[in-house]
Amino acid sequence: MISLVRRNVSLLLYMVAMILLSSCGSKMSEDEVKDYISGFTSKYFGGEKSSIQVVFNDDVLKNKEEKDLAQYIEFSPSLDGTFVKKDDYTLSFVPDLNSVKFGSTCKCTIKMEKLFNNDKMPDFSFDVEMIAPSAKLKINSARVDLVNSDAVIVSGVLSFTMEVDRTRLTPSLFTIDGEEQSDVLIEQMSSPNMFRFEVRNVKKGTESKKCKLQFDGTSLRIENKPVEEFDLPVKSLFEPISVSCTGVKEKTVSVYFSEKLESKQNLNGLVEVYTNGTKESVKIEQYEDHVKLIFTTKSKSNKGEVVIHSGVKSANGKKITSEYKFPITYSLGIPSLSILDNGSILANPADVKVRFRASNIFAVDVDVLKIYSNNVLSYMRDGTSNNSYYDYDYEDEYYGGGSDASIRRYGRMIYHKTVRLDDTDDFDSEESHLYTVDLSGLFDDDPTAIYQVYLSYKKEYAMCNAGGNSRAIELN
Repeated sequence: MISLVRRNVSLLLYMVAMILLSSCGSKMSEDEVKDYISGFTSKYFGGEKSSIQVVFNDDVLKNKEEKDLAQYIEFSPSLDGTFVKKDDYTLSFVPDLNSVKFGSTCKCTIKMEKLFNNDKMPDFSFDVEMIAPSAKLKINSARVDLVNSDAVIVSGVLSFTMEVDRTRLTPSLFTIDGEEQSDVLIEQMSSPNMFRFEVRNVKKGTESKKCKLQFDGTSLRIENKPVEEFDLPVKSLFEPISVSCTGVKEKTVSVYFSEKLESKQNLNGLVEVYTNGTKESVKIEQYEDHVKLIFTTKSKSNKGEVVIHSGVKSANGKKITSEYKFPITYSLGIPSLSILDNGSILANPADVKVRFRASNIFAVDVDVLKIYSNNVLSYMRDGTSNNSYYDYDYEDEYYGGGSDASIRRYGRMIYHKTVRLDDTDDFDSEESHLYTVDLSGLFDDDPTAIYQVYLSYKKEYAMCNAGGNSRAIELN
């Protein structure tokens, strides 16, 4: 009797083990699925225009209706949303934001058996990182309103991790010290996730103080509420109120005043810039409410001080009677990187040199993707091979919204290397220079393959993050 029980228990354990093994083996691996799927979304950035996509090698959606697409894909945890057939190769799902748990990972399972009408095909699952939408606020200047001298205009840039519809951005989303603003100009920039803003009619105070400008994107499902401070000038007091700097193409410093300036005064010696205690040679341009100091010689340092001496006059005859000093940091320019060649390399070339231009960075990462032979047609069809450049937005953490960068596709990386650009004594990061990377001998003899070369940079490669001294930084 005991022997029989043991035998039954052993048989039961064996059956459970076989079921578990069978279930473990019922999922298709990424290596296996490359024959059917050329790409899928690995990161979802939120936003009304963002989606989770699966790109197939063949036109498997050709005779399928959008209303029937839900049977081919599952999400765990479950998501509400809308299925969209972008074309015969691309299945897209736009989640309902109320059903998304940001900060988590969602498992997406493709029902290959149903989709390909093959009862021997196992499912394919992949993870999607659900990244919470966020906003970033940056004030560029606070300047006097030329129409109303008792008010100032606060201007800057608002950026998001996803695309945002301009009509969703209203003045009431901006507050100053907790008070909703009603007069805000908002303009979309070239990027779909970046906007210029001007908060107008900000009344001057009876005493000098720092004010807090805040953006509240709760209505956009954005949890963070970015805050920036600015100096609010005193009514009837003439003084410098803000300073802005740039290092793009040429270094400049702009000094803004609380009232309009006397147009015929000579400002030489009254507004100066110092770097490491040395006075810089500058050309002064005067405008109604500010002066711009343009460097006439190159300066390697990105930090300095602007000094406004007594004697500067306003249009109303007021004079600055004391000295003002502002610490400044020059922007070293937005990093740029562009490939001059096509970016696609045929297998086994005798001589492979990739040319590119770069500025304001001291290193680049070189990656080579080998396109699977069975994915070459879909790769060519999607037009990926026509990319003449591979350019990154420096504010990459505030760029997303369904970008192709979030889709893993076509093949696998076979090469990675970090190449330094600052290994010469005459290295000048602000100038755009031509560079060459030699990839000869890297590729195997595969006449059916295509190789895609990617050049990229990390934020720590930017000269502005290196403090202008890249040679003090070691890269692993």
